Amino acid sequence: MEGDIIKCLGQIKEKELVELCQNLIRIPSHKDTLSREKEIALFLKDFIEGEGIEVVLQEVAEGRSNVIARLRGTGKGPNLLFNGHMDTVPPLGMKDPYSAKVKEGKIWGRGAVDMKSGLAGMTYALIAIKRTGIKLKGNLILAAVVGEENINEGTQRLIEGGFQCDVALVGEPTDLQIVIAHKGIEWIQITIKGKASHASIPQEGINAIVNAARLICALEEKLVPKLSQTLRSNPLVGSPTLNIGKIWGGVRNSVVPDLCKIQLDRRTLPGENLEDILSEIRGVIRQLEDTYAEFRAEVNPIPVGPDTREQFEEIGKQGLKIPSHEPMEISRDSQIVRALSKAFKYVRGRNPEIAGMSGWTDASLLVNRAKIPTAVFGPGPFIRAHTTEEYVNIADLVDGAKVYAVTAAEVCSGRTKDS
Repeated sequence: MEGDIIKCLGQIKEKELVELCQNLIRIPSHKDTLSREKEIALFLKDFIEGEGIEVVLQEVAEGRSNVIARLRGTGKGPNLLFNGHMDTVPPLGMKDPYSAKVKEGKIWGRGAVDMKSGLAGMTYALIAIKRTGIKLKGNLILAAVVGEENINEGTQRLIEGGFQCDVALVGEPTDLQIVIAHKGIEWIQITIKGKASHASIPQEGINAIVNAARLICALEEKLVPKLSQTLRSNPLVGSPTLNIGKIWGGVRNSVVPDLCKIQLDRRTLPGENLEDILSEIRGVIRQLEDTYAEFRAEVNPIPVGPDTREQFEEIGKQGLKIPSHEPMEISRDSQIVRALSKAFKYVRGRNPEIAGMSGWTDASLLVNRAKIPTAVFGPGPFIRAHTTEEYVNIADLVDGAKVYAVTAAEVCSGRTKDS
């Protein structure tokens, strides 16, 4: 097997891999693009098909499909899933988002980090194994999915279709660290209720915006410091966080507003639950009710993803669902972590860093819903994702592809078994 791996790594050609990553970046695939992920899915399918690898499109919504590629094993070993999303966020003010220029040993452009470099590396790992002719015992599957940046409908479709696998790897950017845990997300809306009156007699009303300001200050002063306490932290992902992301209220300047709403993003740790989170916020509200006799507010969770009621309704019309965004954590001793660690050391000559991340990924759905032990590993620094200066180092792109290939050979050969 050692000889096969050496031959396989010899099939990973930097020039070809860079060109594949560039071609993926050059295809716009965000939610404001008319065809969404259609063009990149067709490109990827044709590219993989050209290498003689079995590949199909799995329809998720009208005009939008996952790309499922498969190298079949003998059926006598574990099956490994590579999961990567084809969509990106919009360019968001980038000057040259789709040129995929190479400069200073880096590839620049929207999706270079999140996550077309990871997708290119996983795709190329399949190709390298196919070209080498390595005989696998388990299946190696690549699922290039739609919609991760919105409501994760691609991976949801994969799971709902009865997909089964022993272990999985999500290729999101981790700077080539092996991520075994990440935070979850809860979105919460607080509705502050007041009483309308004419602005010339404000004492006859109850200003909901003023009370919202009191609540915001109380959350920042009373709850946020508690979240950062050592006892609330996780050794891999750190402390939970709270961000006040949206506020709106009032009808016009001449009216005392009777309603104001704020929305929060609460990042959760493994082991936290929604009821406890809501209880903490309600505790702050009760303190304000005790201080201000006319303070009234109610707290409700809302779906993570859609920004407006219209978007939420459109999602329902398409027959799509919004998933829960639970935290994710797997054992350091799981099969996928051991295989990745061995592969990383083989490629880079040192042990990898085992880490957590603050962002949320499709790994949560694979771990919590499909019950598939899943790690996150990919080229590029996470802090460059969604920025106007997005790039991936070519050296990391190449080494990432090599680690993917060695991991696949290790898992699907049955040499690294689950403990």
